[in-house]
Amino acid sequence: MLSKDNISVKTFLFLTVVATVVAGLAGTAIAQEDSQVPYPFFYLIKAKVDATKVNVYQEALVKVVQAHKQHDSGNNWAAFSQLFGGPEAIFYFFLPTQKLGEIDDWIPNTKVVADIHGEADAEKIFRTLGESSKSMSKILAYAPDISNPDPAWTGAVPQFVYHIQVQAEPGKASDYADLVQKMVAAHKDHPRGLHWTGYSVFAGGEAGEFHFFAGMQKLGEMDAWPMGSEVLVERYGEEETGKLLGALPQVSKAQDELLAHSPEMSNPFPAP
Repeated sequence: MLSKDNISVKTFLFLTVVATVVAGLAGTAIAQEDSQVPYPFFYLIKAKVDATKVNVYQEALVKVVQAHKQHDSGNNWAAFSQLFGGPEAIFYFFLPTQKLGEIDDWIPNTKVVADIHGEADAEKIFRTLGESSKSMSKILAYAPDISNPDPAWTGAVPQFVYHIQVQAEPGKASDYADLVQKMVAAHKDHPRGLHWTGYSVFAGGEAGEFHFFAGMQKLGEMDAWPMGSEVLVERYGEEETGKLLGALPQVSKAQDELLAHSPEMSNPFPAP
């Protein structure tokens, strides 16, 4: 994990065709690849770890981190753990890239670890990771039309992230995006409006899959977030806001979670 081994951009592009990602939003994101913030693309890895093997998983991962820190061609990423988890421990690894083609230039993770720790130790490390976890990966593409990024963001890794994953109903992705754009308009114009970045799945995920991230340095920052629908009501009024919020569950399903930065499992990337 933490780099592509046998997965190339061509493979991901093939998956994109299979998954039929929302063409409009994906196209907009690609056009943003030269922007500085937010990152145009994330190679995202989600690992589900056996609750009884979290310690050995983390010990092995720390060795992977050490290898990438010491290697001239090591990758950079930010790792997050899920707070208030269930029977499995959930970890996310965000590897940013400015251009999709850069992924093909990454040195395989197995080689990075073997170059630093030796082939025998590398084999043990990856065996431990494989026996203690199951992982999946995908590429996320920044979708500016459904984002309200913080203009003051410096590129620093947030200590906490509120994450919402949304799955639009079949054929309803554009309808869902239209509703989110109305929410973006309201929050952009409001002095207490929230800031977030929205991403569509460019490859490796489901059709109509979206991810939203709101970062913060302290959990207490959530106390200042506007309550309920007050921002929307101030812009659209009670009746229109009710229609907007009532339409969301008709075209999509959402699940949210709170993530905490895991510095010991990260190899921080430089600010863009």
